[in-house]
Amino acid sequence: MEEVIKEIVKNGITAPSGDNCQPWRFRIAGNTLFVYNIPERDDSLYSSGQRTSYIAHGALLENMLITAQTLGYSAKTLLFPDSLEKTLVACVTFETSKSSEHPLYRALSARISNRKPYLKTSLNKDERGGLLGISDMSGKANFMIIEDQNNIKKLAKLASTNERILFENKELHSFFFNHINWSKQEDDKKSIGFYIKTLELPPPARLIFKMIEYRNVLQLLNWFGFSKMIALANSQIYSSASAFGIITIDKDTPEGFIFAGRLMERVWLTATAMGLSMQPLAGILLLMNRIRDGNARSLSDKHVKLITATHRDIEDIWGTDGKILTIMFRIGK
Repeated sequence: MEEVIKEIVKNGITAPSGDNCQPWRFRIAGNTLFVYNIPERDDSLYSSGQRTSYIAHGALLENMLITAQTLGYSAKTLLFPDSLEKTLVACVTFETSKSSEHPLYRALSARISNRKPYLKTSLNKDERGGLLGISDMSGKANFMIIEDQNNIKKLAKLASTNERILFENKELHSFFFNHINWSKQEDDKKSIGFYIKTLELPPPARLIFKMIEYRNVLQLLNWFGFSKMIALANSQIYSSASAFGIITIDKDTPEGFIFAGRLMERVWLTATAMGLSMQPLAGILLLMNRIRDGNARSLSDKHVKLITATHRDIEDIWGTDGKILTIMFRIGK
């Protein structure tokens, strides 16, 4: 049983996490897997109350449940089963069941975050139906899409505000660059972080990126408007999408963010299975959590106002009526 659970975990940890920080550890006892959060793995400004990590744990659980079904096991999941063990996120018990390959199983190894420009084509009937047919079985998370090109352009510009803040804020800049692996050898050696090439930067931009790792260089470039130029360039890339999607929850709870992560991964895997690409664009939504918590540490008053106004504009476009916006993304070919 232990080897089966290890195989399930192996597929589970292909789940996305902020800057690939992989904020989890595991303990196996018989046919039960205990899943723990590692808070220090993601202590960035984005992860107020560990919400970003809980989204990642939701995606992890979704991957594991898909794998378990395919390998012939049912899984019973309890979230936060021990109030005294704050880092224990889930307890998953596996039982032998009829083997049936999950329709999303083969998408697990193919799912990536595609940051390239997409084709400006509309979703076809099957793609739209496949995405809108996804439901959160818990009833605690909701998913919707926008296909109107005017709203896509607006959302792309609003989402790119995150990059402006990232390159102006010392703490965000430091966390981001600390998670870049600059060579394939370094990336293969580490279990966390991401390879620079996954940012899809052309060679000249990659050279500049290496320079702006140094804060003093970046501050000089920002004096000439570098952060705003990066945001503008990214907004143009983000606007090349067939649709934008968003996942909301009714209550701001750790369980809610885990359900949001599960639903996000289900959407992502479904898009992958249909040959569509996806890229999360959630920075502003995550930073807004910190402002709501009254813990806007290291965020200037200027950035607090910018984040609050940007978030309000995003809410207005989606018309979410007070729901919690957990993660936004673009979808396309």
